[in-house]
Amino acid sequence: MGIKGTPRPTAGRKPKPIETHIRNGNPSKIPLPEPVPVPRDRPAVPEHYDEVSTAYWNSFCDRVESMGVLTSFDAESMEMLVDSWRGYREMQAHVMEHGYVQFTKSGNSISGYFAARNKLAQQITSLLIQFGFTPVARAQIARANMKPDEAEDDPLLAMMKKRAERN
Repeated sequence: MGIKGTPRPTAGRKPKPIETHIRNGNPSKIPLPEPVPVPRDRPAVPEHYDEVSTAYWNSFCDRVESMGVLTSFDAESMEMLVDSWRGYREMQAHVMEHGYVQFTKSGNSISGYFAARNKLAQQITSLLIQFGFTPVARAQIARANMKPDEAEDDPLLAMMKKRAERN
C-alpha cells in the first residue's frame, strides 16, 4: 500500500512506445494517441562546469547524439551522469592511491571512498542504460529508429509479426 494520495507503481511491463505500435501495424487495435514530437537539439553545457566536467559532458553528448536520441529535455539526466562519472573517477583515484581498506584502531574496514565509488557506479549504470550505452539499450534504440522499409528487412521483426498474426 502506498502513501495516501500517491499513485501506485504499475505492475507488469512498461508500455510500448506509440511508434512501435504503429510500425507493427497496431496488432491490439487499441486507438493510439498521436506521437509527441521531440526536438533533437543538444542541451547546453551547465554554466558551473569547469574544463574537466565540460570535456565529460561533450564526450557523453557526442555519443548519445550519434545515436540520434539526444534532446534538450535530457539536460538534467546528462548532468547527473556527468557529475556521477566525475565523482566516480575521483573516488577511484583515491582508492587506487590509498587502497580499499582503512586501518583503524578498532580494526580494518572498507574505505568510505570505496563504498562511495560503488554507489556512484550503480547510479552511473542506471543512467547509462537510460541513454542507450548498453548493448540491449542500443538494440532497442536502433529498432525504434528504423524506417518502415528497413523494418521489413529485419528478420526478428518479421518473426514477431508472424507470431502476432497467429494470436
